[in-house]
Amino acid sequence: MHQPNVNDIALFFDFENISISLRKQGQSGPNFKKIMTWFSQFGRVVLARAYADWTTHKTFLMPLQANDFDPVFVTTHTSNHNGNTAVKNAVDMQIAVEATAVSYNRPNITTFGLLTGDKDYLPLVQHLRSKGKKVIVLAVQDCTSILLKRAVDSFVSYREMLAQLDGNSLQTIHLPDPIFEALLQAIKELETGGKPPLLASTKNRMDANMGGFNPKAHKRADGSHYGRFISFVKEAQRLGLVHITKSGDTYTVKPTGTVQDGYLNGFRPASDFPSAEMPLN
Repeated sequence: MHQPNVNDIALFFDFENISISLRKQGQSGPNFKKIMTWFSQFGRVVLARAYADWTTHKTFLMPLQANDFDPVFVTTHTSNHNGNTAVKNAVDMQIAVEATAVSYNRPNITTFGLLTGDKDYLPLVQHLRSKGKKVIVLAVQDCTSILLKRAVDSFVSYREMLAQLDGNSLQTIHLPDPIFEALLQAIKELETGGKPPLLASTKNRMDANMGGFNPKAHKRADGSHYGRFISFVKEAQRLGLVHITKSGDTYTVKPTGTVQDGYLNGFRPASDFPSAEMPLN
């Protein structure tokens, strides 16, 4: 009897990246059972490794192994420079080495699932895709590199994964263009760091997050290209995503709502706000 082809999947789980990101949002630790269930929709999970310094996460070991993840111990190194204690482990390096080895030694594995939002995994993603592998990233939305999202075949946020498994959908409107997520993330990072989201600062943060942002490389819905950065922000205001205020010669860009997992929540149309007089391009 003919057996249908089933994709074999390998999962590489940067445990601390996900768990710390969830904790920052006030959520509990990762749900290993739901993670495994979600990835199983893409095929057969034949390898699942979770990396961390497990001496500091012992309570997670039993549920982790009960859901078919193999814990991989990675030592945490501490150093003290000028009175500052730095804590660092080599999880990203170990995952990169082992995933690369798997891509060569186990050709039956066609799909790689990475549970991390760290941009340090970009070289690994590029290698896997160059070998014809599909790469899926599951991570916490606000703690995921924009460059990583754009590099993989598929990205899903942890919150969206839970919603899918619970048979729910996010009752919101999807962002009209993913590039606006980069704008809103830059604003949020500035505000979180106690810095006002000035127009120039927002552009600089987008440049840093994306490895360079050129508005002219992006188009409006009508197919026309943006001019300067200011015209891109003006379009975001027209869509009701941000509100621009002017004080003297300084422009400040504020979101009109919140973004969670690429969806709009509580955004208001631009007509609700007084218009800021500014050049269109």
